[in-house]
Amino acid sequence: MTPGLGIKPGTQCWEASALTTATSLLPHACLHVCPHVCLLLISINPIVFLSTARFTNKSPQQSLVYGMSGILNCSAEGNPPPRFTWTRRDGKALDKRRLKQQPNGNIHVDIVHKDDGGELICTIEQGKGTRRTTRESQTITVSIIGKTSSFPRVILPKNHRTRSGNRSRLS
Repeated sequence: MTPGLGIKPGTQCWEASALTTATSLLPHACLHVCPHVCLLLISINPIVFLSTARFTNKSPQQSLVYGMSGILNCSAEGNPPPRFTWTRRDGKALDKRRLKQQPNGNIHVDIVHKDDGGELICTIEQGKGTRRTTRESQTITVSIIGKTSSFPRVILPKNHRTRSGNRSRLS
């Protein structure tokens, strides 16, 4: 007998016009109706709960330290899990050699440059079947902290004249 089903080995069941013996069935795949008839359960689909993707931590202002490594945070959850895309608001391409997207959506920045600052957009996208996709974005303003150039910037008044090699007094 098949455990828990009351079906004797060799009992024949009908499955989509094909004859199958009970010995080839998985346990609980055939429900016994009478001594020589059973109902075959072709498939049981599990219930899947979908949840719309949402940002779990909104950090619109983030900072990186010039010359160091850093992380830009963008985290979200949902079922199915969302896909992350990062872009710059000014349209410039991200340096894929130094900015590496992590599986959780964050970006690891290897050696921060002054050009890494500005407005970045983190977009989450979630497919729900073949006809429905949800998308949400958040803008993150990135500030670069620390020395961002090798020389100090000096602004002289318009009437100031100087020559290369001469001294100037700044106050």
